[in-house]
Amino acid sequence: MPEEKKFESRLQAAKAHIESGQLKTFQQIFQIAGKTAIQKMLGVNFNTFNRKVNDPRLFTIAELIELAALLQIDSILLYQQIIKDLR
Repeated sequence: MPEEKKFESRLQAAKAHIESGQLKTFQQIFQIAGKTAIQKMLGVNFNTFNRKVNDPRLFTIAELIELAALLQIDSILLYQQIIKDLR
């Protein structure tokens, strides 16, 4: 399977987990979809991206909106998961 198709498939799997409520933590998005691929798509330095994944409060609103667009979901779902994780 070509890399682009594989990435799309992983994004769709992450989207399905989010929309179905199966996602337990924000970090699971990156376990499912692939951290490196998303990091490259967002154009964030790898070390900076790792810090943001480990502490989602560090993501900018623009980055979360872009991540939501990649996943083809409403960004509110990402915000809700982050808030849930921080409680």
